[in-house]
Amino acid sequence: MRIREALQTQFGQVNNADGYRQARAYVRERMDKLLEELQDEGFVDESGMLTTGTKPFNVFARIAGGAMPLPPNMVEENRCLQERGYDTIFLVTSNRPDADAEWANSSDEWLGKASMSERHRFLTTRNLSWRWFNALIFGLGSNEQLAEAVRHVEQMIEAGRHYTQRTGYTGNVGFFFHTYGLSSVNSLHMHMLDLDHVGPTYRHLQHKNLPAEAVLQVLREELAAVTGVPGGSVLREEEATTSRDTCTMYCSLL
Repeated sequence: MRIREALQTQFGQVNNADGYRQARAYVRERMDKLLEELQDEGFVDESGMLTTGTKPFNVFARIAGGAMPLPPNMVEENRCLQERGYDTIFLVTSNRPDADAEWANSSDEWLGKASMSERHRFLTTRNLSWRWFNALIFGLGSNEQLAEAVRHVEQMIEAGRHYTQRTGYTGNVGFFFHTYGLSSVNSLHMHMLDLDHVGPTYRHLQHKNLPAEAVLQVLREELAAVTGVPGGSVLREEEATTSRDTCTMYCSLL
C-alpha cells in the first residue's frame, strides 16, 4: 500500500496535536518510501526538488517556482509581505475566483470545493525542496532540520498574522495545514481564514484542518526532547525579531 493510501486509511482525521504526532510517527520510518512515491508520481525530481511542469500540475510549486504567475489581484496583496522581508521566503495566493465566490454555498457541487471562508488565502514557501512539500514531514531529516522547521512555522504564523492584519480580515483568524494523505495538493500551503465568516466547506473539512499552532507545538516538543530546551509559546507579532534567532540558538545546542 502506498503511503498516501495508508495515511488516508489509518489517519482519516488529523486536526489536532495528537493526530499530528501519530501521523508523523507513522511516516517517520517511511521517509525513503515516501520520497520514492512522490518521484514515481512525478512530483519530485531526481535532485529532491518539486517539479513545476504541467504533468503533474502542482499549483503552489508552480507559482513559487515562477512557472505560473500570481493572480493579478494578488500582486498588490503580496506587497505587504515586503514590510517584514517575508516576500523573499513566502508568497500569498488565492483560490480560484469561482471557489471564492461560492464560499457560502452548501450544495453538493461546492461542498468541499468552495473556499472555506469569505476571506481565504494561501501562504506558500519559495523553497521547493521536497522536505517542505507538506507539514507532515517538517524536520524529519535531522535535528538541524527540525530546528529549522520550528523557525519556519514560527515565521509562517508571524507572516500570516502580519498579512491578515493588513488585508481586511477580522481579528479572529485561523491558520491551518492539511497533512499528506488528506491534502489535495502536493506543495506547501497554509490556509489563512477569517473565522468570523466561515462557510459550509470549512465545517465539511474540519477533520483535516490542522491548526498551525498545533504543528508548532509538536515540533517544539520534539526539538525540546533532543536539546533539553523547553519550547515556548507561539510568538506574538511584537516578538518577531526574536524568532529570527530561534534556529541559531537551537542549532548551537544540537
